[in-house]
Amino acid sequence: MLANPYEWRIRDKGSGPAILLLHAFPYDGRMWDGQADVLAASHRVLVPDMPGFGGAAAWPATPPHVDAWAADLLSGLGRLGVTKAIVAGCSLGGYLAFALMRAAPDFLQGLALVDSRSIPDSKDRRTARLEDAERIIREGRSFFIERTRRPLDEELSAYPAARASAEKMLADASSGGLADALVALATRPDSTPQLASIKVPAVVMRGVNDPILGRDEAVGLAAAVAGAVYVEFEGAGHIPTFQRPDQVTAALLALAARCGS
Repeated sequence: MLANPYEWRIRDKGSGPAILLLHAFPYDGRMWDGQADVLAASHRVLVPDMPGFGGAAAWPATPPHVDAWAADLLSGLGRLGVTKAIVAGCSLGGYLAFALMRAAPDFLQGLALVDSRSIPDSKDRRTARLEDAERIIREGRSFFIERTRRPLDEELSAYPAARASAEKMLADASSGGLADALVALATRPDSTPQLASIKVPAVVMRGVNDPILGRDEAVGLAAAVAGAVYVEFEGAGHIPTFQRPDQVTAALLALAARCGS
Protein backbone atom coordinates (compact mmCIF):
# COMPACT_ATOMS: atom_id res chain seq x y z
CA MET A 1 0.00 0.00 0.00
CA LEU A 2 1.12 3.53 -0.65
CA ALA A 3 2.42 5.68 2.19
CA ASN A 4 -0.24 8.22 1.17
CA PRO A 5 -3.28 6.27 -0.05
CA TYR A 6 -4.41 6.90 -3.60
CA GLU A 7 -7.75 8.73 -3.73
CA TRP A 8 -9.91 6.34 -5.69
CA ARG A 9 -12.70 7.85 -7.76
CA ILE A 10 -15.69 5.69 -6.80
CA ARG A 11 -19.31 6.11 -7.88
CA ASP A 12 -21.42 5.17 -4.88
CA LYS A 13 -25.19 4.80 -5.09
CA GLY A 14 -27.99 2.90 -3.39
CA SER A 15 -28.04 1.15 -0.05
CA GLY A 16 -27.98 -2.41 1.20
CA PRO A 17 -25.48 -5.22 0.58
CA ALA A 18 -22.50 -3.95 -1.39
CA ILE A 19 -21.76 -4.82 -5.02
CA LEU A 20 -18.40 -3.73 -6.41
CA LEU A 21 -18.21 -3.41 -10.21
CA LEU A 22 -14.71 -3.40 -11.74
CA HIS A 23 -14.35 -2.21 -15.30
CA ALA A 24 -12.47 -3.56 -18.30
CA PHE A 25 -9.52 -2.06 -20.16
CA PRO A 26 -9.42 0.48 -21.79
CA TYR A 27 -12.77 1.73 -20.53
CA ASP A 28 -13.97 3.08 -17.16
CA GLY A 29 -16.75 2.64 -14.67
CA ARG A 30 -19.35 4.00 -17.07
CA MET A 31 -19.34 0.63 -18.85
CA TRP A 32 -21.49 -0.52 -15.90
CA ASP A 33 -24.09 2.27 -16.24
CA GLY A 34 -26.64 -0.20 -17.59
CA GLN A 35 -26.36 -2.25 -14.41
CA ALA A 36 -25.72 0.30 -11.68
CA ASP A 37 -29.15 1.96 -11.51
CA VAL A 38 -31.05 -1.33 -11.46
CA LEU A 39 -28.74 -2.90 -8.87
CA ALA A 40 -28.89 0.25 -6.72
CA ALA A 41 -32.60 -0.34 -6.14
CA SER A 42 -31.66 -3.15 -3.74
CA HIS A 43 -27.90 -2.83 -3.16
CA ARG A 44 -25.16 -0.34 -2.49
CA VAL A 45 -23.32 -0.19 -5.79
CA LEU A 46 -19.68 0.94 -5.90
CA VAL A 47 -18.01 1.55 -9.24
CA PRO A 48 -14.38 2.71 -9.13
CA ASP A 49 -12.46 4.14 -12.07
CA MET A 50 -9.01 2.60 -12.25
CA PRO A 51 -6.08 5.03 -12.12
CA GLY A 52 -5.94 7.23 -15.21
CA PHE A 53 -9.40 6.29 -16.52
CA GLY A 54 -12.64 8.27 -16.58
CA GLY A 55 -10.91 11.38 -15.28
CA ALA A 56 -9.33 9.58 -12.32
CA ALA A 57 -5.87 10.68 -11.24
CA ALA A 58 -2.83 8.74 -12.38
CA TRP A 59 -1.33 6.04 -10.20
CA PRO A 60 1.43 7.75 -8.20
CA ALA A 61 3.83 4.83 -7.88
CA THR A 62 5.84 2.60 -10.19
CA PRO A 63 5.63 -0.05 -11.34
CA PRO A 64 1.83 -0.33 -11.48
CA HIS A 65 0.52 -3.74 -10.42
CA VAL A 66 -2.93 -5.20 -9.81
CA ASP A 67 -1.91 -6.32 -6.31
CA ALA A 68 -0.89 -2.77 -5.37
CA TRP A 69 -4.16 -1.45 -6.79
CA ALA A 70 -6.14 -4.03 -4.84
CA ALA A 71 -4.50 -3.26 -1.50
CA ASP A 72 -5.08 0.45 -1.95
CA LEU A 73 -8.64 0.02 -3.23
CA LEU A 74 -9.49 -2.05 -0.16
CA SER A 75 -8.20 0.81 1.98
CA GLY A 76 -10.35 3.30 0.08
CA LEU A 77 -13.43 1.10 0.38
CA GLY A 78 -12.76 0.69 4.08
CA ARG A 79 -12.87 4.45 4.49
CA LEU A 80 -16.35 4.28 2.96
CA GLY A 81 -17.36 1.63 5.46
CA VAL A 82 -17.31 -1.21 2.92
CA THR A 83 -15.66 -4.33 4.35
CA LYS A 84 -17.48 -6.99 2.29
CA ALA A 85 -18.96 -7.03 -1.20
CA ILE A 86 -20.10 -9.09 -4.11
CA VAL A 87 -17.41 -8.39 -6.71
CA ALA A 88 -17.95 -8.38 -10.47
CA GLY A 89 -14.97 -7.85 -12.74
CA CYS A 90 -14.88 -7.67 -16.52
CA SER A 91 -11.57 -8.55 -18.21
CA LEU A 92 -8.99 -6.38 -16.37
CA GLY A 93 -11.62 -5.99 -13.65
CA GLY A 94 -11.54 -9.75 -13.16
CA TYR A 95 -7.79 -9.66 -12.66
CA LEU A 96 -8.29 -6.98 -10.02
CA ALA A 97 -10.94 -9.19 -8.39
CA PHE A 98 -8.39 -12.00 -8.08
CA ALA A 99 -5.98 -9.51 -6.55
CA LEU A 100 -8.63 -8.48 -4.01
CA MET A 101 -8.99 -12.15 -3.06
CA ARG A 102 -5.25 -12.46 -2.55
CA ALA A 103 -5.20 -9.37 -0.37
CA ALA A 104 -8.36 -10.01 1.64
CA PRO A 105 -10.00 -13.42 1.07
CA ASP A 106 -12.91 -12.61 3.39
CA PHE A 107 -13.84 -9.43 1.50
CA LEU A 108 -15.68 -11.28 -1.26
CA GLN A 109 -19.24 -12.44 -0.65
CA GLY A 110 -19.76 -13.44 -4.26
CA LEU A 111 -17.80 -13.34 -7.50
CA ALA A 112 -18.71 -12.62 -11.13
CA LEU A 113 -15.98 -13.05 -13.73
CA VAL A 114 -17.11 -11.42 -16.97
CA ASP A 115 -15.04 -12.29 -20.04
CA SER A 116 -12.01 -12.63 -17.80
CA ARG A 117 -9.50 -15.39 -17.19
CA SER A 118 -7.25 -16.76 -14.48
CA ILE A 119 -4.15 -17.42 -16.56
CA PRO A 120 -1.39 -14.84 -17.10
CA ASP A 121 -0.34 -13.41 -20.44
CA SER A 122 1.68 -15.54 -22.80
CA LYS A 123 5.26 -14.44 -23.30
CA ASP A 124 4.42 -12.87 -26.68
CA ARG A 125 1.33 -11.09 -25.35
CA ARG A 126 3.24 -9.76 -22.37
CA THR A 127 5.98 -8.43 -24.65
CA ALA A 128 3.45 -6.76 -26.95
CA ARG A 129 1.70 -5.03 -24.05
CA LEU A 130 4.94 -3.72 -22.59
CA GLU A 131 6.03 -2.45 -26.01
CA ASP A 132 2.70 -0.64 -26.39
CA ALA A 133 3.11 0.90 -22.94
CA GLU A 134 6.58 2.17 -23.84
CA ARG A 135 5.32 3.55 -27.15
CA ILE A 136 2.44 5.39 -25.44
CA ILE A 137 4.90 6.99 -23.03
CA ARG A 138 7.19 7.90 -25.92
CA GLU A 139 4.68 8.98 -28.58
CA GLY A 140 1.34 9.51 -26.85
CA ARG A 141 -1.86 7.50 -26.96
CA SER A 142 -3.25 8.35 -30.42
CA PHE A 143 -2.03 5.19 -32.16
CA PHE A 144 -3.47 2.98 -29.43
CA ILE A 145 -6.85 4.72 -29.35
CA GLU A 146 -7.17 4.50 -33.13
CA ARG A 147 -6.18 0.81 -33.16
CA THR A 148 -8.77 0.07 -30.47
CA ARG A 149 -11.51 2.15 -32.09
CA ARG A 150 -11.45 0.40 -35.49
CA PRO A 151 -12.70 -3.04 -34.38
CA LEU A 152 -14.90 -1.44 -31.73
CA ASP A 153 -16.76 0.62 -34.34
CA GLU A 154 -17.39 -2.54 -36.34
CA GLU A 155 -18.47 -4.59 -33.34
CA LEU A 156 -20.88 -1.92 -32.11
CA SER A 157 -22.16 -0.73 -35.49
CA ALA A 158 -25.67 -1.88 -34.57
CA TYR A 159 -25.47 -0.28 -31.12
CA PRO A 160 -24.90 3.46 -31.69
CA ALA A 161 -25.48 4.49 -28.06
CA ALA A 162 -23.02 1.89 -26.80
CA ARG A 163 -20.50 2.89 -29.47
CA ALA A 164 -20.73 6.55 -28.48
CA SER A 165 -20.28 5.65 -24.83
CA ALA A 166 -17.29 3.42 -25.57
CA GLU A 167 -15.64 6.11 -27.68
CA LYS A 168 -16.18 8.68 -24.93
CA MET A 169 -14.49 6.36 -22.43
CA LEU A 170 -11.59 5.84 -24.81
CA ALA A 171 -11.23 9.60 -25.26
CA ASP A 172 -11.14 10.10 -21.50
CA ALA A 173 -8.42 7.51 -20.85
CA SER A 174 -5.12 9.27 -20.19
CA SER A 175 -1.82 8.22 -21.72
CA GLY A 176 -0.47 7.46 -18.26
CA GLY A 177 -3.53 5.40 -17.39
CA LEU A 178 -3.29 3.37 -20.59
CA ALA A 179 0.43 2.74 -20.16
CA ASP A 180 0.08 1.79 -16.49
CA ALA A 181 -2.83 -0.55 -17.17
CA LEU A 182 -0.90 -2.28 -19.95
CA VAL A 183 1.97 -2.90 -17.54
CA ALA A 184 -0.46 -4.15 -14.87
CA LEU A 185 -2.06 -6.49 -17.40
CA ALA A 186 1.28 -7.81 -18.59
CA THR A 187 2.68 -8.42 -15.11
CA ARG A 188 -0.38 -9.94 -13.43
CA PRO A 189 0.30 -13.28 -11.73
CA ASP A 190 -1.30 -16.61 -12.54
CA SER A 191 -4.55 -16.74 -10.56
CA THR A 192 -5.38 -20.34 -11.47
CA PRO A 193 -4.19 -21.71 -8.09
CA GLN A 194 -6.82 -19.53 -6.40
CA LEU A 195 -9.78 -21.12 -8.17
CA ALA A 196 -10.08 -24.14 -5.90
CA SER A 197 -10.15 -21.91 -2.82
CA ILE A 198 -13.18 -19.87 -3.94
CA LYS A 199 -16.05 -20.86 -1.65
CA VAL A 200 -18.50 -18.02 -2.33
CA PRO A 201 -21.26 -18.15 -4.97
CA ALA A 202 -19.73 -17.45 -8.37
CA VAL A 203 -20.71 -16.95 -11.98
CA VAL A 204 -18.57 -16.96 -15.11
CA MET A 205 -20.05 -14.90 -17.96
CA ARG A 206 -18.92 -14.79 -21.57
CA GLY A 207 -20.04 -13.04 -24.73
CA VAL A 208 -20.37 -15.69 -27.43
CA ASN A 209 -18.46 -13.51 -29.90
CA ASP A 210 -15.56 -12.75 -27.56
CA PRO A 211 -12.38 -13.02 -29.67
CA ILE A 212 -10.12 -13.13 -26.61
CA LEU A 213 -11.69 -15.62 -24.21
CA GLY A 214 -12.62 -18.88 -25.92
CA ARG A 215 -15.62 -20.92 -24.84
CA ASP A 216 -13.57 -23.93 -23.74
CA GLU A 217 -11.42 -21.76 -21.50
CA ALA A 218 -14.45 -20.02 -19.99
CA VAL A 219 -16.28 -23.30 -19.35
CA GLY A 220 -13.11 -24.71 -17.78
CA LEU A 221 -12.82 -21.66 -15.57
CA ALA A 222 -16.36 -22.15 -14.29
CA ALA A 223 -15.76 -25.88 -13.74
CA ALA A 224 -12.70 -25.12 -11.60
CA VAL A 225 -14.76 -23.07 -9.11
CA ALA A 226 -17.01 -25.17 -6.90
CA GLY A 227 -20.67 -24.44 -7.62
CA ALA A 228 -19.98 -21.75 -10.21
CA VAL A 229 -22.66 -21.02 -12.80
CA TYR A 230 -21.74 -20.50 -16.45
CA VAL A 231 -23.69 -17.97 -18.55
CA GLU A 232 -23.26 -17.04 -22.22
CA PHE A 233 -24.66 -14.02 -24.02
CA GLU A 234 -25.57 -14.46 -27.68
CA GLY A 235 -24.61 -11.50 -29.85
CA ALA A 236 -22.16 -10.09 -27.30
CA GLY A 237 -18.40 -9.70 -27.51
CA HIS A 238 -15.65 -9.11 -24.97
CA ILE A 239 -17.62 -6.39 -23.15
CA PRO A 240 -21.16 -7.80 -22.96
CA THR A 241 -22.46 -4.77 -21.07
CA PHE A 242 -22.29 -2.93 -24.42
CA GLN A 243 -24.61 -5.28 -26.33
CA ARG A 244 -26.52 -7.22 -23.67
CA PRO A 245 -26.79 -4.92 -20.64
CA ASP A 246 -30.11 -6.31 -19.42
CA GLN A 247 -28.87 -9.89 -19.54
CA VAL A 248 -25.72 -8.97 -17.60
CA THR A 249 -27.88 -7.23 -15.00
CA ALA A 250 -30.11 -10.29 -14.69
CA ALA A 251 -27.08 -12.55 -14.19
CA LEU A 252 -25.74 -10.22 -11.47
CA LEU A 253 -29.11 -10.15 -9.70
CA ALA A 254 -29.21 -13.94 -9.84
CA LEU A 255 -25.75 -14.06 -8.26
CA ALA A 256 -26.87 -11.63 -5.56
CA ALA A 257 -29.85 -13.86 -4.79
CA ARG A 258 -27.54 -16.85 -4.40
CA CYS A 259 -25.50 -14.74 -1.98
CA GLY A 260 -28.63 -14.11 0.06
CA SER A 261 -28.80 -10.41 -0.80
